Amino acid sequence: MLGKHHWSAIHRWIGLIVLPSLSGLIVTGAVLLTLAPVTWNKQLTIADRQSQFATISHSLNEMSSGPTNSSVNMIIPGRTLQDSWQVSFSDRTQKTINPQPDWQHTLSESGSAHQTWLNLHNSLALGEQGDWLVLVTGVATLLLIGSGLFSQSKIIFTVVKGPKWRSVYSLHRWFALVFSLFLFIWCFTGVALSGYKMLMQKARSSAFNITENQRAPITAQPDFTSIFVSISNSNPDKSLQGIMLSPDKKSFMVMLLDRGALPWNKSQALSFDRLTGKPITTRNTPWFMKVMIAMKAIHTGIWGTSMTALIYFVIALVMLLISISGAWLWIKRRHLQSLSRHEN
Repeated sequence: MLGKHHWSAIHRWIGLIVLPSLSGLIVTGAVLLTLAPVTWNKQLTIADRQSQFATISHSLNEMSSGPTNSSVNMIIPGRTLQDSWQVSFSDRTQKTINPQPDWQHTLSESGSAHQTWLNLHNSLALGEQGDWLVLVTGVATLLLIGSGLFSQSKIIFTVVKGPKWRSVYSLHRWFALVFSLFLFIWCFTGVALSGYKMLMQKARSSAFNITENQRAPITAQPDFTSIFVSISNSNPDKSLQGIMLSPDKKSFMVMLLDRGALPWNKSQALSFDRLTGKPITTRNTPWFMKVMIAMKAIHTGIWGTSMTALIYFVIALVMLLISISGAWLWIKRRHLQSLSRHEN
């Protein structure tokens, strides 16, 4: 059985290895908290976006008739009525939709700040290799938390006693113990969401590889504007999360957010026929999807209010402090070991 000194050594080495990527995830996550529309700003309902429906409908028709249609993945609304909508494609490229009624300059190659930071957070802007790096970092951080706890004694006493404010080691240990549960939840939900996203990307990428002759031809376009108005009238208090287009061009899905619902019931997906615009009856949300929805709500903080986002932001800064102090303790320990060898 491993002793406390073994766990301490494991903790130090894991911390050193994951420090760059973990720090990157903490910083990008903190920035996303300040940019997310569901936190600091008044949450726009789908009814508030009625002035944008005609522009979005025009853009959907434009993408459906153009060559990019075969790779359209997700369309995400902007934070405010003035912000651009983000369009992501299966090959990881992005475009934006100008929400203002300027038909000549609807689609743009530029990306939004939120999407840029989200890409950094999800994959560190390294593509598929970055997805794996983030996933491994999350798993390693879970091991980092476990090894840190196993290396400590008298945990409850240490937490109650409080830190010695002039000791970096005492501060590092106390803050890590106090926020270990939150960090565990953050990492666990992040690992689950990252793994699920990678599986979904692989599945959708396989679907997009269907030859063009096998795809359903677009012979007519539904009235997207009337569809959005209908959704708005029946769900006036819900927010628009995004629009997902199916690879086979047969359907599209409108995802809504109910902030007042329980975490596993916050998201609602409405499916429509891509050609007729008629609603498609969908089965009840599977239990694992409800779990993933709850995990996303907990990981991103959308389950709460702006105060929740503020708490998340402060804890993110504490996590960064723990990472920096851990690196400082590693350097100090190596320096003391070097001095000891020279003296001997």
